[in-house]
Amino acid sequence: MGFRPFLIAFCLALIGARDAPALEIGKYGYLGGTLGIFMEDGESETRSAFLTRTIPVKTDVKGVRQHGDAWFSWYRRIDKLDLSITDSLSFRLNDDFQLARRYESLDNDLRIDGLLHWMGPAFLRGQISYETHDDRRFTSFAYDDLGASLALERHLDGFRRIAAGYARHQVDFDFSPSDSYDTQELFISFYRVAPPRYRSRMVIPAGRGRVFIGRHFSDTERELLKDGGFGYAASVVDVPEIPEPYKETVRETSAMYFDAEYRMRDVDLRTSAARSFLENRFMAQTLFVLNEGHSFGVGGGYSVRDYTQQSLPSDILDYERGEGRFTWNLQRGSWQIGQEVEYQKTFYDLDSSRDFGQFNARTSIDWGFDTNWSAMLWYEMEEKRYDSSRLLYADADRSFAVLSATWDFRPRFSVTGTLERESRTILAFENTIDSSFDLDGQDIMFEYRTGKNISLNAGYRQEEERHPNFPINDRNERLTYVGTRLRL
Repeated sequence: MGFRPFLIAFCLALIGARDAPALEIGKYGYLGGTLGIFMEDGESETRSAFLTRTIPVKTDVKGVRQHGDAWFSWYRRIDKLDLSITDSLSFRLNDDFQLARRYESLDNDLRIDGLLHWMGPAFLRGQISYETHDDRRFTSFAYDDLGASLALERHLDGFRRIAAGYARHQVDFDFSPSDSYDTQELFISFYRVAPPRYRSRMVIPAGRGRVFIGRHFSDTERELLKDGGFGYAASVVDVPEIPEPYKETVRETSAMYFDAEYRMRDVDLRTSAARSFLENRFMAQTLFVLNEGHSFGVGGGYSVRDYTQQSLPSDILDYERGEGRFTWNLQRGSWQIGQEVEYQKTFYDLDSSRDFGQFNARTSIDWGFDTNWSAMLWYEMEEKRYDSSRLLYADADRSFAVLSATWDFRPRFSVTGTLERESRTILAFENTIDSSFDLDGQDIMFEYRTGKNISLNAGYRQEEERHPNFPINDRNERLTYVGTRLRL
């Protein structure tokens, strides 16, 4: 957790000043990233209880918001070893904690992967990973995750592969050590790809039949056909040569990818044996590629979790879970549409009243009208239903939508408008902590690109959140901001 955000921002600023899409490091490595620094000025309005009513409380907001992302990748083949190193870093930092929806975090994910071409179709695949999450607002969620895995992989043929291995993770929560745990996993997986099949067929050009019929007409017959309204058929006669049939290769089946995996996972909470558990999980998914830019997939899984100590608190937590998933993607020219639907059902062994089903759907649409216009739509929804709804386990619906459009009205100038809509409805047992609300947000930002990788930004953002049954949770935010962005 020893990263210094201002040092990272300074390094990214130096990199962003370069006129290149990415910084090449030696012959095998690349570095890229973005950095944004914005000064915000505005006010936040919340509600406070006063006797039998609520009154508005306004607070001035001033601060600096910083956010950035950086990535590094390196790959090299050393004799029989394929070695790669990847690292991704992201941070979101704010001076003012009064803004309810702002968050502060610093995340880093380092992975070292190796693939050893052992002998013949056998391979040895290993990975070392180190992931950190430094949550500045909710410090109890900050953690370090050190992991390693090793798997023996064998290619049965050019289309099938089987693997078995072992993985271990050590997760430490910096400010909540009682939640730290160790994980061990045994897994076996199978992968199969079925490439598309093609066949040849004989094609007779459509023009041949008309020519063949036309050449059998006499002059008298042609005149009669014309009088009867068959002028086109009677006139198709004088063609220099008759096109010959030819062979055409057509796609008979689509490409298919199938993946199945079984994992046995042992999670050991260091300070609470009652919360340690053993989980068995099976997952499978299939992807069909109908043609370039068009695919759909189906998948599902089943898991059983058993807690270590068979005391009453642990038995209540034991459960079985089944899930299914459907995905669909279509890309045509500048349009791209994605759809994902999931359903999950959880059954608790000794407390069926806690059983619940959860439905999730996500849709994304990206399109470009011409060289100066582009737009994006994102929509997701969630429905959660308990067999016996009660306090803290209440049925709820949630939806979230974002519509954003960008117009490049000058070579260096652009304007981006964004609309957000979020809604959450608690169907029963609503309270001040968990209450229904509707949120509307608008953002408009002007951008001036001083160079290929540097831009200046100015904008205005407003959010309005309304809680119909608990107005004390209402809030408004209005902010103006100016800043700069650096890109690789």
